[in-house]
Amino acid sequence: MNQPARRPQAARQRAQDIPLSSADRGILLRAVASIYRDMDSARLLLDNIRFPASQLPGFSSPINFWNEVFFQLEQGVLPTPFRLVLETVLQTYGYRDDLRELAERYGLVAVEPEPESDGEDEDAPETCHVIVRAENEEEREGARRILMEAGQQPREVWSTPHAVSYQVAATEPGALRRQLERTDLGWTVVPPGRPDYLLNLLYVQGPDGRQWRITDAPAAQTVGNVAAQVVGEYGAGMDTSVPTVIDHEGPGGRRRRMNPDSTLDEEGVRDGDRMHVGFEATAGAANPLERQDALYRVRNQILDFAEQHTDFEVRVNSSTLPTTYELRFEHPSFGPPAGAGGGPVPVSRHAVLVQLGPDFPETAPYVFWETPIFHPNVFPNYECDLYRAHPESRGAVCLGAIAESYVPSLDFADVCQLLIDIAAYRNYGIEVEAGPIDARGEFATHANFFDPLAAMWARGDEGRQRIAEIGGSPEHRAMNGRLEYPNVIEAVDGP
Repeated sequence: MNQPARRPQAARQRAQDIPLSSADRGILLRAVASIYRDMDSARLLLDNIRFPASQLPGFSSPINFWNEVFFQLEQGVLPTPFRLVLETVLQTYGYRDDLRELAERYGLVAVEPEPESDGEDEDAPETCHVIVRAENEEEREGARRILMEAGQQPREVWSTPHAVSYQVAATEPGALRRQLERTDLGWTVVPPGRPDYLLNLLYVQGPDGRQWRITDAPAAQTVGNVAAQVVGEYGAGMDTSVPTVIDHEGPGGRRRRMNPDSTLDEEGVRDGDRMHVGFEATAGAANPLERQDALYRVRNQILDFAEQHTDFEVRVNSSTLPTTYELRFEHPSFGPPAGAGGGPVPVSRHAVLVQLGPDFPETAPYVFWETPIFHPNVFPNYECDLYRAHPESRGAVCLGAIAESYVPSLDFADVCQLLIDIAAYRNYGIEVEAGPIDARGEFATHANFFDPLAAMWARGDEGRQRIAEIGGSPEHRAMNGRLEYPNVIEAVDGP
């Protein structure tokens, strides 16, 4: 099997080995031991660098095995051994910070001069790669045969114990995906020119707090694919009717909501990162709380959210037990059209009013968008026939799953995140429901949207394109559909 030969580009000159310091030897040793954790995976690397099979030590533990291998490399069993090891590991795991720092330190990622072209391939377009889940040679050969029959002329780029990457003839990712959907392969497509690499380990917390570990995850797969697979691990007992969301955990436990249609690479997910999968704005069951305790809890949850999101500003009507919150934040979105028949205008500054009524926490909060916005789930707060007919509902926000499944223990950090997602068009509904949705106990629409003009625009070609341009999700859908690439996933108590 071949190892990935993509990026980063390593210098081809191998006249001299890299002079690893003692500290850097330890860094490389720990990195290799964390990636190649059993004899089967270790052989992939050692066969690639042509380590003599007769010199293989016994496998007791990853760190002991690789320490013995490194000792033999230092004794001269191979020429330029550590250059070979680092170059080869980089080809598959080139986005690990520890490996990249070593490569930069020893000049292995220096830009090579462009080779002189003979003119024959000057205009040849780059083509897609397809990463296929395959556990053995039979499955790899089966994948290659299916791609051949599809006219894709597959050429193996790299393989690991769990996956194989093929460069194929297709240059258009969308058409290739539609073709692959008709096969039984577990796949992900790497568009032309995009990085083709694996993330060695990822940790994901499921909706119920259970921890999952994913091994050798293609960075080109979508965030939504990861979320769908984690939810799928729970089987029929998990209610998947509510759209799934996935957050990335950064330094200090700070969470960032990720776009389900973006890839792990595009969202900046790196080796060893943690993610959290949940259901969009679903409150957990709990016993009713007294009003004073509930008001304290809401205040703390909103202020904690604002502390973790520096561009999120909170104004209150009381410093002790607020019942009205004005939440201000910035995110690209759309305001009402400037004139009749025109398209919505770009807006980025938002102010939203959250009111906790006299019956809170037994009843859900009232939420109103104060700044101009053009959104299916916000009642028009701009001049139009619907606003003139029902001015009392100006800016009312449909909270969807929050309102429908509301319980007194609702976490208001979820409300804050939901408002950002609404502005970003990552959370919206435009499908007609069987019954009405109540905005504030006084007015109800006949469908699952408050602004029919915005709903019509979001359905159209222009709306879908512009929503995608700001990072939203055109034709909003639950992310619990068909898996594309089936990751190697296992339940764990912790990393």
